[in-house]
Amino acid sequence: MTKRLKDIKNVTYYPCKIYSVKNIAENFTQVIFYSNFPVWEEYLPGQFVTVNYENKQIKCWIASHHFGADLPSIIIPHSFKNSFKKGDILQLSKSEGNFTLNPISNFKRSFIFLAQDEGIIPIFVMLQSLLFIENMSRASVYAVSKSNDGLFFDEIDFLKNMVHGRIKCELETNKKTLSIIKLNSLLEFSAKEHLPLFYVCGGKSFINKIAGFMLKMKISISNMQYFKTPLN
Repeated sequence: MTKRLKDIKNVTYYPCKIYSVKNIAENFTQVIFYSNFPVWEEYLPGQFVTVNYENKQIKCWIASHHFGADLPSIIIPHSFKNSFKKGDILQLSKSEGNFTLNPISNFKRSFIFLAQDEGIIPIFVMLQSLLFIENMSRASVYAVSKSNDGLFFDEIDFLKNMVHGRIKCELETNKKTLSIIKLNSLLEFSAKEHLPLFYVCGGKSFINKIAGFMLKMKISISNMQYFKTPLN
């Protein structure tokens, strides 16, 4: 593999060899790669990396890493799908972002994960990580997708079936925003054990709607972590 590179902003990039490239939804492509990338040990579920490609910096969600995955992968927008092929060398930054699932202090809390379109990617990885926690808390997932094929919807259904009633899902396609009625149902499910933590990833109006719901239910906004999409 090539040596580490630095761009003009002095960001260090690490070389990773592409194993495969595949379409996974209407607007996204998954790039799976080999790597002895030392930074994976520092990665927290929910973070992203920057790909340095032909002097362009593309932010990409991390879709899997050492949490049960054979190989790590990133999700790239379809507009770049023809730029990468098997055998190419990716140059990846360290993981970035503070929209993360804290692996130490929060696993005893219950969760409500709310996602819109590409916002499901970090939510999906957070769910993956919860499966490795003994006696995991309850988690509710509500995701909406404007397209016909919700990103990672099938995989989330699979995860739900692995934990015997610990995850409740509402996954809706061809929809731009969520139903307050269903959100109330998810809150009732997750709040049976502890006041849940809200993880919200989507557009500005989507996030504002969740914040308004929390205020109406007299839930402190300090219980919410959010990230506004799109990533790029």
